[in-house]
Amino acid sequence: MHDLIGANKLNLLERHVFQFDFLNDSFDKLPKPLREIINDEERRKKLVIYINPPYAEAATVRQKTGTGTNKANVARNNSVYSKYKTLMGGAVNELFAQFFIRIYNEIPSSAISGTFSERSLVGIF
Repeated sequence: MHDLIGANKLNLLERHVFQFDFLNDSFDKLPKPLREIINDEERRKKLVIYINPPYAEAATVRQKTGTGTNKANVARNNSVYSKYKTLMGGAVNELFAQFFIRIYNEIPSSAISGTFSERSLVGIF
């Protein structure tokens, strides 16, 4: 990301780019200015969170046709799974759903959440 910013291929500020494992890391690892926004009710109203969760499914084509098995632990080897599995039911097997449950439960007053893809609007809730 920093290389792309330096080459003027991305219109971002370097100080706004950081590494964070959303399914495992504590919010204490977020940059201080972002933590301050999350913890401030007025500033949080303007916060927009863009997510790009990894796309992965436990089921494979071979499993679905009865000739193979699921990929083991695709969505289970993280702290969000452990923390929210009873609340989420079967949706906990979807990584994007784990991102949304964490935002919804751990960032106070998350007002609007939505998803979109290249093909269509998936949902706003």
